[in-house]
Amino acid sequence: MLGNQQFEGRLIGVIGSRKASSYGRWVVDYLVPKLVTAGLGIVSGLALGIDSLAHKSCLDSGGYTVAVLPADLNHVYPRSHFPLAERILTSGGLLVSEHQNLRSPAKYHFYARNRIISGLSEELLVIEAGERSGSSITVGHALEQGKTVLAVPGPINQAGSVGTNRLIKQGAIPVSDAEDIFQVLGINSKKAPDTVTYTNLQQEIVNLVKEGQHELSDIQTAISVEPAQLNQALSELELMGKISFTSGAVHLVR
Repeated sequence: MLGNQQFEGRLIGVIGSRKASSYGRWVVDYLVPKLVTAGLGIVSGLALGIDSLAHKSCLDSGGYTVAVLPADLNHVYPRSHFPLAERILTSGGLLVSEHQNLRSPAKYHFYARNRIISGLSEELLVIEAGERSGSSITVGHALEQGKTVLAVPGPINQAGSVGTNRLIKQGAIPVSDAEDIFQVLGINSKKAPDTVTYTNLQQEIVNLVKEGQHELSDIQTAISVEPAQLNQALSELELMGKISFTSGAVHLVR
């Protein structure tokens, strides 16, 4: 280990696809700051995609993060994340490895890293996972260790949502807001005043629904964006708890 081991808060593992979509990036920046505000530390694997985004979002929010490496502490992997590893240390975080002399990790070293991520975490949150995502290895370790697995649902037309949606079908707890995580951890949290900032597309949808346009087909015609863009914006608004979307109709959540 290298860095600050004195964190007294609780740790939650945050993992996901190396090929993070714009939706996955948005989810990280939506959830992680709330977890940090509640005093939670973030554990992840310094990998490309969701892992590194979770570390960065945690640091940007002034939080404590632990990065578990597949190689030794002198050989950050991937090498491009050396500056991020340095930032974790200078910000009071921690780097962890079970290896003393391993420059180039093999496939099984990543499996071992995933076991440690789960072991250090009180619970495990999966944000985006493809059909054959390595996140499933970490989930397997978490279940063996008696940890609760949580997953963020995603648009059914995105490859990065296949794994998380399947986890939910298999019993993982669906997460649509940080409050879902707090409930599992037994954290009493009062929701802060609604200061959410909408994207332009999200705001257009909200305005149309307020004006009485509830049918998805009508909203699509009024906004004239690609269906995939509209579906993503709707999923984001639903995750934020701002709308409900059922049977082709959109309604505001009061």
